[in-house]
Amino acid sequence: MSFPISRYRTRSDTDVSELFHYRWQGDGYATDRTIGGWKSFRRLDNITDVVNVPKAQRVKPVIHNSLVYDGLPYQPFPADHGLMVIPQNGVLPFIDAAEFESDVFSLSHTLRVQACGRAFTRFADRFPTKISGAEFVQGLFELAALLPKLERTLTQTIASGFLTKKFGWDNLLSDLRGFANLAGSIRERMEFLKRTYGKPTKLYYREPRIQTLDSWTRTYTPVRGFGTRLTLKSYQCDFTAGATLLQKLGHIDDFIGWLRAIVISLGLNNPLAAIWKTSRLSFVVDWFADVSGHLARLAAVQPADQWDVSNISHSMSMQARFAVHQVNEHIDDGVDSDIFLGTLTVKRYVRFVGLPLDLSIFTPSSATPDQLVLMIAMGAAK
Repeated sequence: MSFPISRYRTRSDTDVSELFHYRWQGDGYATDRTIGGWKSFRRLDNITDVVNVPKAQRVKPVIHNSLVYDGLPYQPFPADHGLMVIPQNGVLPFIDAAEFESDVFSLSHTLRVQACGRAFTRFADRFPTKISGAEFVQGLFELAALLPKLERTLTQTIASGFLTKKFGWDNLLSDLRGFANLAGSIRERMEFLKRTYGKPTKLYYREPRIQTLDSWTRTYTPVRGFGTRLTLKSYQCDFTAGATLLQKLGHIDDFIGWLRAIVISLGLNNPLAAIWKTSRLSFVVDWFADVSGHLARLAAVQPADQWDVSNISHSMSMQARFAVHQVNEHIDDGVDSDIFLGTLTVKRYVRFVGLPLDLSIFTPSSATPDQLVLMIAMGAAK
């Protein structure tokens, strides 16, 4: 059984013309002429994509270019030796559409890879990780065992007057806020995983105006005396990345309930009230000073029971507007002219499959556990 071979396909919808018809006339003289290779249009729309790809590959590379000229046709102008050039059949100004497929109007490889790295980091923040319930239970017992020791430390601390000097209100407030924010962040993450259990979830990242282009101009003179000048008026280039995440992570409800109980029992849902109601300040400070070490160990992550990443892609979307001028220069026995005709709008969309990364940045020694898990999943994605 043979399978169709993937191939590129290009579709176009345009009114492009490569002919310029005009009458060259003067006193007692007139002749009709044609210039070949004169590229002009009001609209040009072409799409290049890939066909005959596996059905499982829902995201395909694509390039979509759209150009629209909204302006006047080429205007009559005085030519050599006092003769006039009269354009016929509403011929339009010369515009080379291939110009806008150049690197000037596309993201460089370096900028794309850097943006992909930022998208990867954002995706990793929401990638499923499994927090070991057994380790949390063990940690609770260890924290409980610390209480008598910390209470004895409280007496010594108050007696020495060291509390006010070392554990001031600012430090206490900072520690309480820090833990409250951490707890809230973990709970939000767990709620997200609970909502998306078994459901394909879109991961999305957008970076507007990733590239700027302040000025650009181009003059086309296919024939001496005949020409068009384009001048950039506005430009915007946006970067987006996306993927689909499917995870089946169990025991989320138990952890969310445990976290909510801890936060409420410690009064961390209202840190300021907790401070005023707490008399054993040394115990609170000592507990929080040591909790970072416990969190680092208790929040150990492992791959989820089931996780899949698919439809990974990134894209560039560019839109630019240009002023279109008719320029007639180098006329024999005549004067140069410059006429504003209208506006050219160019839109360019390019989508790439995958998310290329600079592996010198994301190494096993520098990447977070979430990033490592996501990197493995992306490597296995089809």
